[in-house]
Amino acid sequence: MNDILIFKNEIGLEAHLNRTELKIAKLFADVLQLKPKLINKQDDFFRLGGNSLLAIKLVAILDQEILVTLRFADIFLAPTVSA
Repeated sequence: MNDILIFKNEIGLEAHLNRTELKIAKLFADVLQLKPKLINKQDDFFRLGGNSLLAIKLVAILDQEILVTLRFADIFLAPTVSA
């Protein structure tokens, strides 16, 4: 089921995330050592502070946690939560 979850982040912006996007946003936050509520679906992993070494880590975690097979290049081609 792909329910839409709505929450307000720390600066009051509403985020409409489905369960998969919410999980990806939390993984972005974990890898980048950020607060999850600061990340929305359009945030770019690299603009949030990510680099190639952290991208490798993120791809590995996504593969384990969400059971999706990504290539390293995929994070560069689609660096947002919604992508």
